[in-house]
Amino acid sequence: MSTHLMEHSIMSEKTEKKAPATPTWGPDKVRTAVVRRLQKNGWRHVYEVRSVYDPATKNTRVLASKLLGKLPPGVDDLNGMVPTDKRYSPVKSAKTEKAEKAEKAEEKASKRREAAVLSALLARESLGPKHQEAPGPDEETLTLCGRAAMRAPSHAKDFPVRLVSIKSRDRLAALYVARLPEDADDESKAKAADKAKKGAGLLALIMKKPAADADPREALEQAVTAGAALQSVLTVLQARGFAAKTVSACDFAEPDGLYDPEAETIVCFILCGTPKKALAKSPDPDLFKGKAKRGVLTLW
Repeated sequence: MSTHLMEHSIMSEKTEKKAPATPTWGPDKVRTAVVRRLQKNGWRHVYEVRSVYDPATKNTRVLASKLLGKLPPGVDDLNGMVPTDKRYSPVKSAKTEKAEKAEKAEEKASKRREAAVLSALLARESLGPKHQEAPGPDEETLTLCGRAAMRAPSHAKDFPVRLVSIKSRDRLAALYVARLPEDADDESKAKAADKAKKGAGLLALIMKKPAADADPREALEQAVTAGAALQSVLTVLQARGFAAKTVSACDFAEPDGLYDPEAETIVCFILCGTPKKALAKSPDPDLFKGKAKRGVLTLW
């Protein structure tokens, strides 16, 4: 070979550079050296470095550098070199590969969660009691509804909204009947009582009344909190596979513990149950065509 092979070690790339001695070979002679460079993990990368002497700078000039492999800690013999084209040790390689897989898995899971949340919000629809059947929401779903309701934004010191699961329809029916005139006939009483029996499951959304001397803005903000809580409850119900519909409520003179008429008001009832038809899993594309694609969003 016209080139000369020499071997030396560089323990760190940060090693102080010394003025090189004038080489004994001329500027046209290309030399190949095997260089070891110590890494933070204890391994040493082994490079094949091709260089020439540059008379202008009186120093060697690297023409090419190639990573041949790496030496485990404590190994000096090149026969113990591990071939690789990577710049990290096998131990770090395994950890890095594992971390990359975990990162990709988390990214996929995050996208699935995002898609699920958006689908639940954008595909939500109201289905009345004629489209519902038993059973109604289970205890776990009702608990999730209550927790989700508390995620609604609120400026109040105490959260102003609560959710009531109505188990006794007879008690509610009695409240509706009590609102009728004393001379109401049996048919009117039956129709009033029937209002309490709709839906496989029945929830009531209760809101605290603002203080008498409260700023009007406070009352508005509490209403916003109630609306946001309601939407969260409806979204959870549909996400859990239940149909739901909101219906207006009315005031009861003596609500029998359903709420405190002096400090609270009933916002609405939520009729919920198992849907007779499959619920939408994705938004209706026709709903977002043309100008409606922004929903209620406008620019100012």
